[in-house]
Amino acid sequence: MKMNSHLSESALNELLIGSGSPSEMKHLATCSLCAQNVADFRASVDLFNQASQAWSEERSRRIAPPALKTDKKSYSTALPWALATAVLLVALGIPVWQHQHKSSMVTNTPVSLIASASAENSSEQIAQDNELLRSVNAALESSEEPSLAPYLLSHKPYRLSSERSGTRNR
Repeated sequence: MKMNSHLSESALNELLIGSGSPSEMKHLATCSLCAQNVADFRASVDLFNQASQAWSEERSRRIAPPALKTDKKSYSTALPWALATAVLLVALGIPVWQHQHKSSMVTNTPVSLIASASAENSSEQIAQDNELLRSVNAALESSEEPSLAPYLLSHKPYRLSSERSGTRNR
């Protein structure tokens, strides 16, 4: 902390940022050389702040923001571009609309064609569905017990014997 009875550079830095210890603050209050070092540093920082502020203000005066131009030329160039964009959108939109309109006409076939096709398919499908339901009902109504052999399970519930339960408690 002290070198040759004066504060070290790191102790002075701690004091400058407000993190000095009470003993360092007491030394600073009593030692004129250390107090002068801190005052010199603060004066240098103040001088730098003043110089940078003056430079910034002078620079902002020299480079003034350009005034907004409201001449008619900007409107006269924007209007043709807006019209060109509108024409392009219409020119591209018409073929897209026609394509969608034609495809919707193709998919809108007469109802009688759809009804006859679905009637043929639906009667076949209904027959298949009925056959499947009959086989499911037959499997459910059978009086046979299901075989648990493939699953290696028995019909009896698992119980611990007295010998095994006694060894567990030991």
